[in-house]
Amino acid sequence: GGGAQTLVAAGDGKDASDQKADDNVDASQAQGGAAGGDYKQYMDYSKYMNGGAQGGGNPAMFAASDPSVPASAADCNTTGQLKAWRKQSLGRVDQYTPKAYQHFAEAPIEQEYSKNL
Repeated sequence: GGGAQTLVAAGDGKDASDQKADDNVDASQAQGGAAGGDYKQYMDYSKYMNGGAQGGGNPAMFAASDPSVPASAADCNTTGQLKAWRKQSLGRVDQYTPKAYQHFAEAPIEQEYSKNL
């Protein structure tokens, strides 16, 4: 007969696919777990957030805007509110926009400020 044959490597009783599976298990164990690494250290994302158990995160990053400052220049009823809106808006630009591009974001704020004076 012409039946299928299984090759045996050096008397260990395993075929090539068994050896490959063993190699994968060995590599996985060397990396620290079945999923290819110790991912459990990242499971508690609260330590990366504001108010997490570890106190991590940047509170200023998640801080809400000053509630006494109107959300838009059109909502301002006094010059003081308008100045506060402008200061807060420009502060956000300064914090989150690279220096080279700040003038692009500042121009519409200044325009809105002047329009509502």
